[in-house]
Amino acid sequence: MGLVSANAVGMSGLVAAPVDVQIFTATSGTWTKPAGCSRVYVEVIGAGGGGGGGDTSSPGNNRCGGGAGGGGAFARTVFDGNAIDSSVTVVAGAGGTGGSSDNAGGAGDLSRFGTYLYAYPGGGGRAGASDNGPSGPGGGGGTGSAGSHNTGWGSSYGGDPKIPGIADGAEGHMVGGRGGAINTAGAQGSAEYGGGSGGYGRAAGGGYGWGSIFGGGGGGPGSGVNSSNAERGGITGGLAHFFGASGDGMAGGAAGGSAGTAGTDSSIGAGDGGGGGGGNASGTGGAGGAGAKPGGGGGGGGGGTTGGAGAAGGDGIVRVYSW
Repeated sequence: MGLVSANAVGMSGLVAAPVDVQIFTATSGTWTKPAGCSRVYVEVIGAGGGGGGGDTSSPGNNRCGGGAGGGGAFARTVFDGNAIDSSVTVVAGAGGTGGSSDNAGGAGDLSRFGTYLYAYPGGGGRAGASDNGPSGPGGGGGTGSAGSHNTGWGSSYGGDPKIPGIADGAEGHMVGGRGGAINTAGAQGSAEYGGGSGGYGRAAGGGYGWGSIFGGGGGGPGSGVNSSNAERGGITGGLAHFFGASGDGMAGGAAGGSAGTAGTDSSIGAGDGGGGGGGNASGTGGAGGAGAKPGGGGGGGGGGTTGGAGAAGGDGIVRVYSW
């Protein structure tokens, strides 16, 4: 946890009341209310989900890359300082663990400012399948619940709140606090305050990680090797501050088992998803790239004679500004 005090200066050049800044990046800590505090502005970002490990199988078989982790949600609000306790327990959630070969990635952890404000994590990606997939991704976290772990095409849901009239998994793109999901046709989804969906892995490529305007980007899945032993490069991860498929996000690893690119940690806003690992016909698949802090989803590992490891999701964060 870091503590910074600063003076806020308006456009007129007049100095306003001092602003106390407390940023929590450890697993837990305590926020102490400054004397005379009248307003408290809080930003909370949930942790990103971890990418799944790639499939391990012998040459001549389809070897899919692991599905990617979903991004964590972003929540913010302003409180009356008199309505906040003098000390508040703060939790910055830990990123989901990356899966080893043939193992799923873990979901990220919840981030919270006491009982006042929560941001939920992204789900973990599925392990690489032994056929041609899909290796389902984790759904993006929402401001009301976590993104789900995917077990197939239409079963990875973005975290709540639900959108009236739209069934879980039926729509990829989400607005408000809902996290991005994978829909029944296999398309991933972007989000506004929720995290972006991770991408699904297959032997023959996969789907991009998806972005979020305020939440964490979803990771890119690993690619694999088909039954003719043709290798594929890993898939691009999703961007924070972006609504849609993030074709210019963190790059996937090249065919032949190269690792995906890790996201670059952000000091403002949320983090990007890591790229997926490349497939390897005669060796270990590439490792996924780590999700950026805070809240980026981890990339999936590539398929190979030994599956590549999925990467961890980015840890969450809590930022508290008071004056």
